[in-house]
Parts: sequence; C-alpha cells; structure tokens
Amino acid sequence: NSRKHWVRVLLNEGFEVRPMKWHRWMWPAIALAVVAVAYGSLVLYWQFHFKISPISLSDQEYARVARIGQEVEEVGKGMKAGQVPWRKIDYTSVGLPDKEAKLLKLREAVNAFQLKFNRLPDSPSELWELSRAVPGAEYRQKELRRLGRDCGLVSVTADSYILNCDQWSPPDRVALDRLVGTFQSDTERFYLVESHLILFVPSFVHERPLVVASPSSN
Repeated sequence: NSRKHWVRVLLNEGFEVRPMKWHRWMWPAIALAVVAVAYGSLVLYWQFHFKISPISLSDQEYARVARIGQEVEEVGKGMKAGQVPWRKIDYTSVGLPDKEAKLLKLREAVNAFQLKFNRLPDSPSELWELSRAVPGAEYRQKELRRLGRDCGLVSVTADSYILNCDQWSPPDRVALDRLVGTFQSDTERFYLVESHLILFVPSFVHERPLVVASPSSN
C-alpha cells in the first residue's frame, strides 16, 4: 500500500529533498550521516522542512541548496563505502498514526537541537530554546513547549536514544539495556512496549558499508 512521502536524505539529520513513493527496498538508502552542517544550512532546514511561508530565497541561496544536493550524493557514496557513519530508517506504522506523527515531530525537533547545540537535549523541555536560537522558528514555540511537556527522551548511548509521548516509564538500566538488545540495532523505528509507543534511534554504524537491497529483493 504505497503512499507518497517526502524522502528525507539528511546531512547530519537535516534536509528533505523530493516527493516519491516509498518502497520497502528503499528504506536502507535513507540513512543518517554524521556530517558537519553549517549554521546557514540549519536555517535552510527549518525554512524548507517546516514550510515557513512565504519563502524568499536569493540566487545564492538556491545555489547553496544545489550544492547541498551534491554533498548528499557524496555522503551516500561514502555510506555505501563504509567511510561515513549511518543508520537506517524504517517508519513502518505499528497502527497508531496519531502518536507516530507526534513522535516524528519530536524527532525532527531533536534533530534541529542537535544541529544547533551539538548535543542531545537533556529532556524535551529544552526544545523550546530552538524558538529563540533558530531564525524563523519562533512560530513553533507553542508546539515545542507542548512536546516538552508531553514527551520524554531516554538516552541509551551518546548518540542513541528513545522517544515517547504517552507517559511510558523506562525501566532501570539493566532492564533497559536488555530491552534495547531486542531492537534492530542499525534501524530507527517504532516499537510497542507494554502498550506504549516508542521511537528508537540507534547509534550510528561506523566502518561498515551500507548495503542497499535491490528492488527485485522486495
């Protein structure tokens, strides 16, 4: 049951590119790379991703977007060669579309926070700081505060974490590590844990080529 989605090809978890239909064999290709992203690129991310209207870009800014596209191509080649860290994305629904949509909004805000402050937020309550630190993000302040109030972030490692927005209480560290051990270690995806929906974001995979399945293997 193919649906139209925006394919995210991200520089350090950043930019939407073009609309196309999802096919399961494409999931591995949509991987996140650890790439240094300039402050100006962060501004462009918020402009394009959150559809700030109206958008008025100069020729120079459009040229920058074109260069970003070329850099994304290079990042993709680097991931396939095992030279650029990556993680896969599989946002297959587990049957809770409203909760899933809220978690993806939270995930996007955490991405932007990492880009701006070069760290994970200690908790979602810090996300509202984006509305002061990122030009054009002021209009999202209420949403960011709501996410901070309703949601939680549990750190697993320095670059791996779990997001939840339905009052899930994480277990102790031993039980948490055991739970994470049952997840797909290289893929960001939704899981149901004791009737609670979580989004697991794994650590980046280092020094291992990203293998992209062919359409015929679907």
